[in-house]
Amino acid sequence: MNKVSPKVVYKFCNETVGRINLESGRLRGSILNDQNDIFEMDAFLFPDDMQRGAHKYLIDSKSAAWRSISFSKTFENPLLWGLYADSNKGMCLGFAFEQEDVLHSVSYVESRGLLDLRDRPPKDDPDYNNFFVRLFTTKHAGWSYEEEARVLFEPLPERLEGVHGYEPFSEGMKLVEVILGARWPHDPREFRSWLDKNGYSHVELKVAAPSKQEFRIIASGIAR
Repeated sequence: MNKVSPKVVYKFCNETVGRINLESGRLRGSILNDQNDIFEMDAFLFPDDMQRGAHKYLIDSKSAAWRSISFSKTFENPLLWGLYADSNKGMCLGFAFEQEDVLHSVSYVESRGLLDLRDRPPKDDPDYNNFFVRLFTTKHAGWSYEEEARVLFEPLPERLEGVHGYEPFSEGMKLVEVILGARWPHDPREFRSWLDKNGYSHVELKVAAPSKQEFRIIASGIAR
């Protein structure tokens, strides 16, 4: 199973969602089988209709109980800012994870491989969850620009609101930096003050800019 090496990963959002995340001190989890990829958790072929039906049952049952949060392993790709951060007017939140095995790197494939559910370990085998995570972290190569890493969690009852589950910021999922988009519409120093007032004086604030040499986004810190 692909694990993310311990470093910062990034959550892209527009300004409104970013401020809500910061004010509430939490991130919203997505339903596993209700995401923007039509092949989400359906990247494999199965030997017969019976196995395909068993796969659907497995995914539906896991989706009822679990939620996911998606991050990118980079902030440098301009596509991410254009698609997920309000055309560079939003922000990305950088998180450091205390336990690297919480994060799962997405594997990108060109074609749908054959998967035989009869090969999966029994439920009491420690590798059973790894088999499920493989279903959860395999996507078409067209999505590879995201360089995605995912957290899979079962929300506590008090962290459920409707169908959504929320995961609070913590030492295990620690906010360490905020990067404002290259077209951020406000004075970054005002946002620095806003962060401090909301209890994030420890968080580094940076502003993104397009590189002058490459198709790449760079970021510079804001002086206090």
